[in-house]
Amino acid sequence: MNDTSEKKLHFLDYWSVVRYRWAIILIVFLLVVAAAGVTCYFLPREYFSRVLIEVKPDDNTLNVFGGAAGGGIRGTREAGLPQKEFQILLSKVVLYTVIDDLKLIEKWSEDGRRLTKEEAYYRLRKMMSDTKELRLTDMIQIGVYSTDPQEAANIANTVAKVYQEHRKQYQEKLLSDALSQFRESLEEKERAVNEARETVRRIREEKGIIDLNPEGIDSSSEVGGNTVRQSETMVTEAKSRVAELSAQLAQIDQLKPDELMTSLPHLNIQDPTISRLLPLYQEAVLEEARLVGAGLGDRHPKVNSVRAQKHILAVQLNEQVKAIRASLVTRLRVAEAALSNLTTTRQEAKGDLEQDRKNAAEYQVAKENYLQAKKMYDAAKANYDAQVLQFKV
Repeated sequence: MNDTSEKKLHFLDYWSVVRYRWAIILIVFLLVVAAAGVTCYFLPREYFSRVLIEVKPDDNTLNVFGGAAGGGIRGTREAGLPQKEFQILLSKVVLYTVIDDLKLIEKWSEDGRRLTKEEAYYRLRKMMSDTKELRLTDMIQIGVYSTDPQEAANIANTVAKVYQEHRKQYQEKLLSDALSQFRESLEEKERAVNEARETVRRIREEKGIIDLNPEGIDSSSEVGGNTVRQSETMVTEAKSRVAELSAQLAQIDQLKPDELMTSLPHLNIQDPTISRLLPLYQEAVLEEARLVGAGLGDRHPKVNSVRAQKHILAVQLNEQVKAIRASLVTRLRVAEAALSNLTTTRQEAKGDLEQDRKNAAEYQVAKENYLQAKKMYDAAKANYDAQVLQFKV
């Protein structure tokens, strides 16, 4: 069985140690404080300068709110700017320019050894350790530490200036590229307008189309419609004339000579010779009937005289009827020939009308395409002019 026992220290034991060795502890504490004070006294003083800049994400413009000043303000909210803006600020593109503008390589080189630009860059980055984005704002704080207060202020102000110039050049390049794209698109639309205008002009000249408003849309009347309607009317009239002449000729062929002479007025055939001889012939017929009815014989001189007169009138009437029939035949042939010509003319007019309609439709499509292209060009031109004006402003 082991007789070893474990000793435990009580609080009073610790107090006993401190009570008997307090002088040594006090001396050590005073030595540490003195060493820290001497070290801080002999270390060079370090100054802090800062510049606040605002970057607006909407239009990416910069506003400088303050120059270099002493003291730092540390944000308490989350960053509200894209990370790339902060990276651009600390990039070599910006800081190399600051190094060249302030000649920091010459200033920082010591012991005959010239710093490289890379070494100067990392030294500057170290001095800008408190450069940051202020949370939930569009602000960036450029903070610079240096043992030279003027150097700290110069670096902070120069970084803000170079970054602002870089952003301005970047924005100008973006706008220039955007305007270049706008200009290319505008030139393409202008070429489309010129091609459409040339197509409209060619169709108008080739098809013989008269357009009193080539730059606007209007509802023009039907091309060739009047000619077709006139041809239809003339053909209808010619058909009626042929039908009338054919009916008259058919009735003349069906009637006996005696019936024909009395039926001509009813057939709407007016002849001055028949109009003059027919009453005399009818009087001779009546006179013959009266003399025979009065008891005169067939050989009676009066009866023979009336019959001779009636015969002469009948011969003249028959000859005139033959002449009228021949005239009807000739007039019918002329009317049929005229009808045939008018029918051909009507068909040609209809063909011309269909072709004119096709030409008009083709021209109308080309014109609508031209006006649409012109409308798109005008809208693009207005947009381009607005962009150029905004760029100049």
